[in-house]
Amino acid sequence: MRLAALLTAVAMFLATPSLAADNDGGWTGSFNIIAGQRNITQKYWEPVESQTVVGMEAAFGKEYWPAHFLVTAHSSRKSADAIASSGGGTYAVTGTTVELGVGAKTNFRLDNIEPYLAAGVSWTTAKIEGGSTSTPTGSDTDSNRAGYFGAVGLNYIFFENFQVGGSVRILEGTEVNLFDSKGDADHIQYAFLFGWLF
Repeated sequence: MRLAALLTAVAMFLATPSLAADNDGGWTGSFNIIAGQRNITQKYWEPVESQTVVGMEAAFGKEYWPAHFLVTAHSSRKSADAIASSGGGTYAVTGTTVELGVGAKTNFRLDNIEPYLAAGVSWTTAKIEGGSTSTPTGSDTDSNRAGYFGAVGLNYIFFENFQVGGSVRILEGTEVNLFDSKGDADHIQYAFLFGWLF
């Protein structure tokens, strides 16, 4: 229900004309490389719930549109030692996520400062690998159920076509299967970015 409401809101936002805009404007956009930390639901991912994340985000659209189309691709990973349930020591565990998303992004240019908001849907593949002779574990992937995300960020623009900044991003509504049990890959993400404007 919340996912349908989010999709409706994004579609309406993209379709809304800008009252003060020049409708003859050309195409514009940005491409950003991001790096930071992703904190995934601890209940399902401990001890690999705090993962290093890298990725890219691209936004594009007409200059007069109130929001631009957004495409995202992120991957996160962490390895750690887990304690065997049988008490037989520890074993290595690696958690990985790969996420692809689409949505909308709107920004507010204030001289060289650019706050922005983004929202959309995202598909996540999740995997946990590791094990020991006494405590075997395996890996599994998700059920391809889309989650929904929201993000807020602030960029500083320099040399006219370059930017640096940071963002906070939240993903909810995911569903993944890990070791024949349902869980999720919901998270909050903190990241720095470096990008180009075009």
